Amino acid sequence: MISNKTYSCSVYATTILKDNGIVKVIGEPSGENPAFNRHGSGSDGKLPESGWPFMMTSHKGSRPMDHDTSEIAIFPDIPVYTTRQDLIANRDIQMEIMRQISHGQYDYAEEHITVGIEDKILNLDSLPSKIHEQIVKKVWLEDTINRKHIDCKIEYSKDGATITLPTHLDKSSYYLVFDRIGKDYAVLISRQKKTDDRSWY
Repeated sequence: MISNKTYSCSVYATTILKDNGIVKVIGEPSGENPAFNRHGSGSDGKLPESGWPFMMTSHKGSRPMDHDTSEIAIFPDIPVYTTRQDLIANRDIQMEIMRQISHGQYDYAEEHITVGIEDKILNLDSLPSKIHEQIVKKVWLEDTINRKHIDCKIEYSKDGATITLPTHLDKSSYYLVFDRIGKDYAVLISRQKKTDDRSWY
């Protein structure tokens, strides 16, 4: 679990665990980039007069598994933001979502999909295969910032199923939540400008 107040050794430990695929991260982007300066063997020395040894961080940041060192933060696999209403109500929303996941109330997809800002129709066949395992009774978008629910329309035909997205969306990312038999299943959707051929990213 991370937030914009996650720095230093907390970032370093999370980077090692996340980059090696050991954990899934939940919360908000970290307050420091994952490839920050660390201690290097060539940066130690001794003071010339006293002879006291000293240690310094290296000038070059690094990450495990040769991951991108230019990223400005650790971005969570499951983004959950604290809102003004959460602060007023003294609500720990990240812990609430973690409990929901551990109790089996939510199933968050490891995959995420990217769509064009102007896309309004999604083909169910284009979504992660786990969605097809059970009948989808209802589908909605959930704002990753304030968790507002926005209903979507799902239609079945002989050619498959399609989902109609709302026309007025102002955020760059949403959870697409499927009400299946047993538990809900959430897929993170990122909205970006489309390419000329209007294809999926």
